[in-house]
Amino acid sequence: MITTDTSIIWEKDGQSCWETKDETLYEFPQCWAVCPNCNGEGTTVNAAFDGMSLSEIDPSDADDFVENLRSGVYDVACAACEGRTTVKACDLSILSPDHLEEYETALFECRRDAAIREH
Repeated sequence: MITTDTSIIWEKDGQSCWETKDETLYEFPQCWAVCPNCNGEGTTVNAAFDGMSLSEIDPSDADDFVENLRSGVYDVACAACEGRTTVKACDLSILSPDHLEEYETALFECRRDAAIREH
């Protein structure tokens, strides 16, 4: 299992680490994974167009705008991978089944807490 979400993993001497509740320290091997933000394309649609409605475009320009949008004219380099198409990831396959479950629970709680802070 590979993860690109490193919100509960920290760096120690250049190594990606995570410690369990029973104080087992894991040092994860690093690898490259397809960027989950752009699905390995290296680009995404410019965020300036998020939530934009065609009603906001002059009707005489709407067809050209949609064609350009679909063809990638407005795409920008992916913010997550900076156009590389891959991101650093951690190989979780070294975790024992119990520690993998603990890791997934801790990651869920971290994401939940972050979502609560955003609102």
